[in-house]
Amino acid sequence: ALDWSADASRVAVTSTAGRVYLGELGQSSGGCSGLCGSASWRAHELEGWAVAFDPRDSNTLYTGADDAQLKRWDLRAAADGGEPVATATNRRSHGAGVCCVSPSRLREHCVATGSYDETARLWDVRQLRAPVSELGLGGGVWRLKWHPERADLLLAACMHAGFAVLSSGGAEAAAGGEGLSLVARYEAHGLGGALGYGADWAHGGALAAATCSFYDRALHAWTLEEV
Repeated sequence: ALDWSADASRVAVTSTAGRVYLGELGQSSGGCSGLCGSASWRAHELEGWAVAFDPRDSNTLYTGADDAQLKRWDLRAAADGGEPVATATNRRSHGAGVCCVSPSRLREHCVATGSYDETARLWDVRQLRAPVSELGLGGGVWRLKWHPERADLLLAACMHAGFAVLSSGGAEAAAGGEGLSLVARYEAHGLGGALGYGADWAHGGALAAATCSFYDRALHAWTLEEV
């Protein structure tokens, strides 16, 4: 997985060895210019599937892995040549690997996670002891994308269960909102044979999405009104 910080100054990448690699744009003290590696560390014992910067703080990073753990990291130690510090770890809530970590850019303290245990979860990152809401979707939740203008909507890629649109509560809700609920399903890729992996919203206010699936190499564009 790969993610850029909100100010596009940092990039984080996870590996199948459970390591996280941090890169920074600009001139480094070692003479590197462009994109320079600044830190790497063993974040998880198994494959690292998910990484995401906090949209309001480029020194905060979230990771998820095949060890079913969700972690929050403080990156400030990396600036001094040390390893980032895990400030919170949840080992109990996910029943399988954490495939996706998706912080909301519109709702402070709100993060969604997807897992091979076929469940989407909503978190208040001020406490990661337990999710504030869970919703089973019938397939591994490989991708979760927040709508760029609607703070309540999530688009989910659910592997063999196709795709789904979720509501996380009213647009004015605080972190956690009213809980996750199913708004609609998109099953035109087929169920079971084609794995739903890629999903994203169109920008510009429309409730339009693009989804893509594995094995059949298909890309679909559709609107919420159509489903």
